Amino acid sequence: MAQYDYDVIVIGGGAAGLTASGVCAAFGARTALVERRRLGGDCTWYGCVPSKTLLHIAKEYTALTNLKKYGVDRGNLEIDFAKVMEAVRQTRERIYRDADAPEVMQKKGVEVISGTARFKDAHSLEIEKEGGVRTLRFRSAIITAGGSPMALNIPGLHENGFLTNESLFEINERPEHLVIMGSGPIGVEMAQAFTMLGSRVTVIALDPDILIRDERRCAAVVRKRLEEQGVRFILESTIHNVAKRNGRYDLAVGPPDAAK
Repeated sequence: MAQYDYDVIVIGGGAAGLTASGVCAAFGARTALVERRRLGGDCTWYGCVPSKTLLHIAKEYTALTNLKKYGVDRGNLEIDFAKVMEAVRQTRERIYRDADAPEVMQKKGVEVISGTARFKDAHSLEIEKEGGVRTLRFRSAIITAGGSPMALNIPGLHENGFLTNESLFEINERPEHLVIMGSGPIGVEMAQAFTMLGSRVTVIALDPDILIRDERRCAAVVRKRLEEQGVRFILESTIHNVAKRNGRYDLAVGPPDAAK
């Protein structure tokens, strides 16, 4: 009997896990990929794919409306926001079927196991799944578990509700005013996309500038362009309190130490 069930077990089926397991299988390793949700992770479902799709639609719409100043009138262009979001979701599904689905990985020689993995010891895992627990032995493990949105401890936030990158792409009504906490890549992309689709957008961030991990001159160009498009930035600030009155949110915003 073989000492190990697999040469490599990869925990987490996002972009890193899909790549790692595919490479291991390509080199002949007996490889398993464990994921408790759908394969694809943030990139397919909550990040790169839906954000870039929405941004592309927004840019196409803006380009058409800008043609009027050159004498090209395409009539009254209206946004059916529900259909826009459905197009975003259909793009996610298509990319999932073409690149991320279990059948795709299995053709590459990767066994896909659905469940929650826990280490039993240095060379064995317990996989909790419907119907019981399965124990697997492995030579090496690669952890690509990814992350999840952090729900901030802001008074009134949880009681009144909020969106994250995992729920934003499920909405079907365009927000009149969208407040985004955080000025990283996804926050900035969504600020631009929703602004171009007609929402008023405010970005609130603790950082002194946007895109702080990127080259400063490039970030400055992006910020200038977004401000020209109508995005409002409130930096070096946070939300201290959230209230909801007559269906509208009231936010108390200020420097981090303002509430002390």
